[in-house]
Amino acid sequence: MALEHPKIKFVTYKGPFSRIIPVNVFEIINNDLCSYCGSCTAVCPTKALSYKFDEPDTPIINEDLCIYCNLCSMVCPHVALDKQMFVELPNPMEKYLARTKIEKLHPVMQDGGVTSTLIIAALEEGLIDAAFLVARDEKWRPIPIIAKTPEDVIKAAGSKYVYSPVNNLLETLAFTHPELQKVLTVGLPCQIRAIHRAREVGLRKFVDKIKYTISIFCSENWQWSKMLKMMASAGLKPEDVAKQNIKAKFFFYLKDGKVVEYSLKDAAKYLIPACKHCPEFISYYADINVGALGLQGWNAVLIMNDKGKELWKAAVERGYIEQQPLPEDRWTKIINFDMKKKRSAWRFIKQFYGLEEEVKAQQKEAKWYQEWLAKKKAKEAAKKKQ
Repeated sequence: MALEHPKIKFVTYKGPFSRIIPVNVFEIINNDLCSYCGSCTAVCPTKALSYKFDEPDTPIINEDLCIYCNLCSMVCPHVALDKQMFVELPNPMEKYLARTKIEKLHPVMQDGGVTSTLIIAALEEGLIDAAFLVARDEKWRPIPIIAKTPEDVIKAAGSKYVYSPVNNLLETLAFTHPELQKVLTVGLPCQIRAIHRAREVGLRKFVDKIKYTISIFCSENWQWSKMLKMMASAGLKPEDVAKQNIKAKFFFYLKDGKVVEYSLKDAAKYLIPACKHCPEFISYYADINVGALGLQGWNAVLIMNDKGKELWKAAVERGYIEQQPLPEDRWTKIINFDMKKKRSAWRFIKQFYGLEEEVKAQQKEAKWYQEWLAKKKAKEAAKKKQ
């Protein structure tokens, strides 16, 4: 798809590799580079950036209220991207194939139901007071919620595939709800990256009570308004759609039992640039990564650190999880998707921002990329000999 704004001339934003923090994120939002994680609306002290339920595509900007405190830029997941995410591949501590044993999750779970199971186990074990999740209304409008019971978790089960500002709830940890001392949050890699950014720059009151983070595998996501247009182009009304899933194609599961297939090529027409410069198919900063990537009724689960192991152990010991080692070919497929997303991000950044030399320097440093490039050249040479 042709880029709408190649090589934008930004005033204060110098691209995702720059360590210079822009005065605010207005340019990022206005140039469709915002994936609406909700972090900026949580930390903005004057509400120059605000969350509006009826228009959940991007933060609402009121320039007159901006005091240039830079807090929004400090937490933005698209500012000052760590080189590590491009040049190093993710390295999980443990890898599993798993599915839930909680029967009441079966009617609502996305694939294997592992994410909801982990939250329910953590609540019942007293490891957390609540979880930050995203539910939806009949029109598939995302609704960030504070889930305190298994019933709340069940209401939020299932993927939405739309930008969902769950991090807007971080404001409650800073200023309201003192009863929330231990929180688990579920998000996409950019949303988890924003929490990492807040920790990195010392915005402790917003994130210190986040005890666990779970990230969902992510290739791309859509603005809510674009999702509605996509549904309309498929001849669907949002209130008739019961579930969505991606398995090589986009599938809409209707309440009347019918299934409508939609090509990912057509779905890509509704993407905005925001997802195109993200290198994370797998989150580097989550405690656990969960996804499916073609699996039916199962999840691939990647335990990233000791906190992830603690959370996983709680669900397994309660008998809530059926697990087995992740097959090596499944891991190969996951890491190939991760490498593909990094290559796509480099390609976009080079064209969109004009950062060709910076991209070349990272590619030269990335061992995985050099190995991939060598294999590609070898295949091309073998074809020529045939």
